Amino acid sequence: MADQIYSLVMSYNSSGQFAQNITHWRFDDAGYNSTHDAASALITAFEGSRKALLMGCLPNVVTLLSLKARRVTSSGGFEAVSVQTAGNVGTRVGGQTVTGISPCVVGYPANQSGRKRARFFLPGIKDTDIVNGVFIASYKVAIAGAFATLFDPLTLAGGGGPVASYVIKFSSPALATIVSTWLLSDACGQIRRRQVPA
Repeated sequence: MADQIYSLVMSYNSSGQFAQNITHWRFDDAGYNSTHDAASALITAFEGSRKALLMGCLPNVVTLLSLKARRVTSSGGFEAVSVQTAGNVGTRVGGQTVTGISPCVVGYPANQSGRKRARFFLPGIKDTDIVNGVFIASYKVAIAGAFATLFDPLTLAGGGGPVASYVIKFSSPALATIVSTWLLSDACGQIRRRQVPA
């Protein structure tokens, strides 16, 4: 078994600001001819079964620009890229009055041990999904529903059909911790120091 960790990077245009999410996935890539093929399989699996869930969490002023994946353990690997077509926007209809507001969804390890947590900052929220700094009930339900399966294990095509698990990355694949539970933080994050024009 040759478990490795691959990064999967989502890049967005959020009302004219550039934003990214970097996620990590562990799977056995020994059955693929190259790290590029394994990275492409991860992108394809995410696009096919999870991208719609992600876009359902985002306002329609956020555009998904690309998905990039590459092996980040061992000697690394060649990057695979999927440039998204125009109009690949979030499906939550409504304006976005402040681009620096970023809902944060916190991931907890399957074994619930240790202090490490995963954090996934959603790039944008529509102005009617938050009132006086508090998420409305329907938004909480929508996020909970999406994240219940968004980062569940992915079965990849080719390479013997390995299963990719979302993990908190450590120095080696063996130490990486699988994330099993996601909860929307009650407090909004502010990402103004990370913002750059798209």
